[in-house]
Amino acid sequence: MIDGGECSYGAASTILDLSKERIEVLREGPITKDAILSALR
Repeated sequence: MIDGGECSYGAASTILDLSKERIEVLREGPITKDAILSALR
């Protein structure tokens, strides 16, 4: 994890598990799973 200080969104961070072949969203925050997958393509 990286501590970037307080969140300006006021919402919890999106947490991913990247330790496996498939990306698993542990907690969805303001950045959706679809947005993350799109950025990784």
